[in-house]
Amino acid sequence: PEARAAFREASQPVREQFIEMTGEDGRQLLEEIKATIKEYERQQSQKP
Repeated sequence: PEARAAFREASQPVREQFIEMTGEDGRQLLEEIKATIKEYERQQSQKP
């Protein structure tokens, strides 16, 4: 968890630049990616 938080923080400028370059479509794409990751993590946490 700590490494992921550090990566998330370190990559924030890259995500912001991506959104600047791609606009609302890019923002929506990043949100979809985050939702997909969250769902995958939820599914993995339910496995025995």
